[in-house]
Amino acid sequence: MMAAAIELLSTAPLSAALKQRALQQNIVVTDFSFISVQPVLSEQLLAEICALASQSISAVFTSVHGVNAVADILKTAPDNWNIYCIGHSTKAAVTAFWGDKVIVSTAEYGLDLAHNIIAIDREYPVGRLVFFAGNIRGNDLPDTLVQNYVAFTEYTVYETILQPQVFNKAFNGIMFYSSSAVDSFFKVNTIKEDTVCFAIGTSTAATIKKYCSNDIVISTFTTKENVLDTAIDYFK
Repeated sequence: MMAAAIELLSTAPLSAALKQRALQQNIVVTDFSFISVQPVLSEQLLAEICALASQSISAVFTSVHGVNAVADILKTAPDNWNIYCIGHSTKAAVTAFWGDKVIVSTAEYGLDLAHNIIAIDREYPVGRLVFFAGNIRGNDLPDTLVQNYVAFTEYTVYETILQPQVFNKAFNGIMFYSSSAVDSFFKVNTIKEDTVCFAIGTSTAATIKKYCSNDIVISTFTTKENVLDTAIDYFK
């Protein structure tokens, strides 16, 4: 007799291929978008971003949404930008639009990226530093830059909107990919004591701890695929 399937909730959509990968391990994934992202399209922002296209700047991206918002505005990649970004999905989005030669430094987390920027700036000034962020973003990178006297300009190029949804079903595990998704989920849900939380990174894990004392497993890499693989390995 086959054991009962493990039930996972993903707080963001997963591809059919990833859900099939889980199903092959007798793990059923339910997914729902607990947040939505919308670009900021004010005339002032569009004008300022377009003006930056002709300037030599050092651009900082900590999410794929920031990259996509700027790329959608510019249409054509500026050839005089140096880019500092988070790895994996964000780096892939930068590479798709600019190519990989413009990337000066990457890191797994915003705090590490800030330290990279500081170290580089002390050896060779990075010039005008521009941080493209969302309306809800982590403080590690900007606060660390400020504390180390590295000046930057910040543009809010996208907005994160919470989309809470009640789930009365008990899941064996829940996968979280951002602090915003954690806030959205726990706004209308509670979880059983034995439900395992899987976090895409340390900031997301810290937000989960605000709502519960459940076990939290942090993925090795900051990708949806790795979060799922972490959950699959946990329940094997």
